[in-house]
Amino acid sequence: MESTTNRTLGFIADNWYTKKGLIVCLIFIFVLVFYLSGFFYKDTSVILIESHLWITKIVSSFVACFIVFVYWFFSTKYPKKNKNKIGILIAIRDDDDKSSKIKNDIIEQLNTIITNLSCGPLIEVIGLPNQLSKNITSKEKAQKISDKTGCQFIIHGKLREYNGDFEFFPEFLVRHKPLKDNKLVAQGFSDALVNKQWRFLEKETLDGIHITANNIREICLYILGIASHQSYDFNVSKTLHLELLTILRQDDQKRKELSHLFAKLPNWISDSLVSLSVYENFVSKDTQKAKELLDESLQYNPINFVAIQNLAFCIFELGDITGAKKMIGRLKRLNSRTSIQDVSWRYSEAFLLFLEGKYELGLRSYKKAFYGRVTPFSISTALGSIRSFLIKNPEKIQFKFALCHILIKQLDNFSLELSTLEKFYVEAKNRTEMSMLVPITKTYLEESYRIGKIKESDRINY
Repeated sequence: MESTTNRTLGFIADNWYTKKGLIVCLIFIFVLVFYLSGFFYKDTSVILIESHLWITKIVSSFVACFIVFVYWFFSTKYPKKNKNKIGILIAIRDDDDKSSKIKNDIIEQLNTIITNLSCGPLIEVIGLPNQLSKNITSKEKAQKISDKTGCQFIIHGKLREYNGDFEFFPEFLVRHKPLKDNKLVAQGFSDALVNKQWRFLEKETLDGIHITANNIREICLYILGIASHQSYDFNVSKTLHLELLTILRQDDQKRKELSHLFAKLPNWISDSLVSLSVYENFVSKDTQKAKELLDESLQYNPINFVAIQNLAFCIFELGDITGAKKMIGRLKRLNSRTSIQDVSWRYSEAFLLFLEGKYELGLRSYKKAFYGRVTPFSISTALGSIRSFLIKNPEKIQFKFALCHILIKQLDNFSLELSTLEKFYVEAKNRTEMSMLVPITKTYLEESYRIGKIKESDRINY
């Protein structure tokens, strides 16, 4: 009997967080209370209990089961993060008391680190009990736990002893948060910055590292920084990665152990600063602040092509045409030494050539942009820049052509700016310096009229 009771109690302890454990526990409590209450009520002087002893024992057993169920319900409930904070859920599985202590130390250490960061008030670290952590065995289950806890980031996996140390085999889940401020900027982040060069988790980097309790702090900062970047929390990402970079610069041994991470940190920080500059430039309309962020970005990664391209745009917007040309020249030199897949910087080059009246060279640059790889964000930015420039400088009629040229050749849109194309033809047909653009414009007009089925009476005279 004692052996059976011990086995039952052991099963309940091991399976407390499962429905099977609950059912076994309720059956055990019902039988136990029913059995013990017989002795308790045997010599009672209460007539009602004495005359209904069986019913009393059953009711007592059900009451006990109800109390146990209520306790089980609240003790197995998943914790929820504060709604105003970024939630980090640590769901590390462990096998014994020693590894459980290490896990708790990791959670406590990470909590301390986060608290001391400038972004600490925005972040809440939650540790998940071992029995609940065991349920997270796949990405789909991690997603369900994320929904239950409200946490944006989940770090899960197994902690076990390895050659005298405790090694962590982590997996990660991040819930992406779409930007609501500006669809164009959100598209820009997705196309040009967030998913362009990086794969979340960078498994080829982490696979070569023994992730132990001694460096879990650094690994968490690295991965949470990536997760923040992927969720468009670029300020948090920059803060976490800068914190890690400072730690590694001050610790030679850790820097050696985590050399792969150390080498990649400047690129992550640089990209986060570029993303912040995009927001400043296109949402906050603070071009000077955007320029400062881009300057800082290039301090961490001098060959960040997106940063250089955007810096050229900001410098031009601030009135420094010579400085903008230098940035484009810098991109051309980098292009001659490396393979740049994204050629959207050619739009800036063509723009500056058109500004100088070098239309033949400008058309060549546009052609290279049309036949290269560009993102929708780059095209939208180029068109928006030209429209903005024309509003401020209506006398620069060559950009009416440039606007229509991009729409037609890049987007195959002959109708969006038809009136602009007509105005350019009328204004440019008698100007010698624009003679090479006029025949192209005439061809575009004829095709636009044909596609749009424009009546002869509604067309301009050639």
